[in-house]
Amino acid sequence: MYWFLTHYDKKYFPRFVEGMNDRGMNTQWVHSPISHGERVNNFIGAWRAVNASKKGDTIISWYDFQGILCYWICLLTFRDRNIVALNLRLKDKTTFVNHAAAFLYKYALRSKKVKATISSKEYGEALKKRLKINRNFPLVRDINLYPGYCMPFKDNGKRIFCGGNQSRDWQRVIRVARLLPEYKFVIIMPGNERETINNVPDNVRVFCNVPYKTFMGYMHSSTFLLLPVNTNAPAGLVVMFEATWLGKPIFTNSTQVMREYIGDEHGILVGNDDQEFADKIEYYYNHQDEAAEKVDCFQKYLREECSEDKFIDRVIDEVL
Repeated sequence: MYWFLTHYDKKYFPRFVEGMNDRGMNTQWVHSPISHGERVNNFIGAWRAVNASKKGDTIISWYDFQGILCYWICLLTFRDRNIVALNLRLKDKTTFVNHAAAFLYKYALRSKKVKATISSKEYGEALKKRLKINRNFPLVRDINLYPGYCMPFKDNGKRIFCGGNQSRDWQRVIRVARLLPEYKFVIIMPGNERETINNVPDNVRVFCNVPYKTFMGYMHSSTFLLLPVNTNAPAGLVVMFEATWLGKPIFTNSTQVMREYIGDEHGILVGNDDQEFADKIEYYYNHQDEAAEKVDCFQKYLREECSEDKFIDRVIDEVL
């Protein structure tokens, strides 16, 4: 028996369990609650999965850390489960919390009871070196939940969007906005990070904790997506995919994960330089045929390499 553990809402994973069952892999869904803080919710979800399953069952966790929690729960309560943690995304920050998480990951990933996937080969190699573990992680590119629409590039004026919940370099967005005073920037960020930016220029509007429809509305009315991240771990991929289907060219910094998805054909990789971000935004606004080609190529890439069916098949073939 397979148990698919997701954090929060089942609606974001409509096909995984159905697809597994269609392929003869008997799978049931188990979820985390939404009534507590994130860490408590994650622990409760992992506890539910361990309790729902039986000896020898496999728990597949959509959020990798919940898979790590399942391993430790099984270890400490003497229960035998197989664990699959999808899309390892341990951050490379130097905080106490991240050091503690690295300890949990390190010993879990050494266990034969735990398998894991990566969404970037380069990130996987760096993670192995960092945690001092010698094993291979299958590459299963992050799933693209196709929204049912595919829009071409459109010039909506000098409007740039940046948003998301985790690991954005908000300070860089502010600095780039100062270099492009004729452009209008919209930032949507978590409320607990609002204090990390100050002296916001007049061409930037900042919103916090908005509804999903509002978030998508601002993205839709923009011309470009600016997505600088401050970690080598997977971050911003869902927002990047959504923006691509809305026809937005992606400007992001060159990290271990972003290099797996953004190449010469799709999106615009930028070095660690604010002026380079500004220059490339100006260039592609003035060369919109090239911007449109980037969007078309990325949409094709998502269809062919990150489809839900391909994701399920690779999990089965490469992991299970």
